[in-house]
Amino acid sequence: MIVTRIGTPALVSFWDGQVHSVFRSSCNIRLPDGPLVCLHQFASGVLPYSFYVPDLDTQLFYPGQPVQARSDEIIVDEQYFIPIADDVEMVDTRITTGLLPRRCDTEWELLRQVRESQLRDDTLVRQVYDALGDSLDKLHHALLTGHQEDLFRYCQACIGFGQGLTPSGDDMLLGTFAALHGYAPELVPSLAQAASPLLARTNEISSSYLTLAMEGYAATPVLEVLRNLGSGKTQPVETLLSVGHASGSDILYGILATVKKLWDKEKGRK
Repeated sequence: MIVTRIGTPALVSFWDGQVHSVFRSSCNIRLPDGPLVCLHQFASGVLPYSFYVPDLDTQLFYPGQPVQARSDEIIVDEQYFIPIADDVEMVDTRITTGLLPRRCDTEWELLRQVRESQLRDDTLVRQVYDALGDSLDKLHHALLTGHQEDLFRYCQACIGFGQGLTPSGDDMLLGTFAALHGYAPELVPSLAQAASPLLARTNEISSSYLTLAMEGYAATPVLEVLRNLGSGKTQPVETLLSVGHASGSDILYGILATVKKLWDKEKGRK
């Protein structure tokens, strides 16, 4: 096993932590402060605060194991050594600001097709998504009109709600943060102020991703969607939609719904 890519924000060379959670293709490490660090073998992208290890064997790890990182290797339980390649690639996962796209018809259609498959014959899940869609719509309205109390209320309705390891409401909110950093960064502080006190309502993994999103970082599939939004290119969207069971589609919905609200507001000014 060897680290070949590191997702920014860059970690200090020396730190200690412990294994937090273990999955088939990844494991998370808890540090004393800050978001979780992820060791992973996701070929489709790089996460912020992560190390890409193509041949990672997570069967060696279990929660609670001590982890040490040095400038040239990661040591798990003082017996598993994962070298960091001399030519390791540092992948910038910061969201950059661009021009707000006018139309995202292709992206909406691809999302619709996936949603149709996900929600087929599942009335309960459909009801959950209807509730989340309504809450996110009201959250956007509160954000754009400056109603901070309402913004807090609808963040509360989203965070920790929905299906999946990272609940659907969290992923939609992550997409919202990504879109705001990309097209309306001046609105990020208000949403972060409303969402930050509520992170304890969800699990630590999801909270970690939301914290990074507030700070302006996202996984590379999200960055690629933002860079190509409105271009008609399908590959970035298809890659994001393949992430997790529903996380990719939930994040994409958050992005597209936010962009639509921003564009509607922009049209209203003209």
